[in-house]
Amino acid sequence: METKEDLFDLLTIDLSINLPSEIGHQSFFAKILLDTNTIGQIELTKINAWSDSLEENFDYSSELFTIYGYLNSLNIIEEDIADPDIDDFVILQRIFLKEKYQGLGLGGQAIKILINYFEQITNGLFCLKSFPLQYCSKSCDDFGITLKKTDNPDFNKELNSLNTFYRKLPLQEMKVDEGSFFYKYF
Repeated sequence: METKEDLFDLLTIDLSINLPSEIGHQSFFAKILLDTNTIGQIELTKINAWSDSLEENFDYSSELFTIYGYLNSLNIIEEDIADPDIDDFVILQRIFLKEKYQGLGLGGQAIKILINYFEQITNGLFCLKSFPLQYCSKSCDDFGITLKKTDNPDFNKELNSLNTFYRKLPLQEMKVDEGSFFYKYF
């Protein structure tokens, strides 16, 4: 039987795309692979900090615009100008693992691999807002998960569990409405 460390050694992220820094806003999916088997998927958005309008680039969805507000409240973005040490914002929008692979630490390891990858190619900020996939209709459609309503009695328990998961990663936390916002400079 393989140990957790053996599984971590086999884990990779397929980012088989070019990430040119001159593009203002770019969203993409990356496969999570265990050896050669796809076991999950990550949705990311990369926003160049030096694009003409950060506000416009974050205004592609209400989810991204909410993150723009958090970055403003942390003074990482002020009056549509980013912290001068940041070239790119990398926003983890969703991470999904097939049920068989959940609870093994592979999701956290995949996030660490992503952060390490972006640390090698750019100066920036990695961030995410915690929110359970099963309460997001887009995620449910994309991954075949049964949609739950946020008034479900399990919502707070599941959100707290997710926040506990993210707190184990090398990320800073800011409490926000309905959950937490996590980020890391690289």
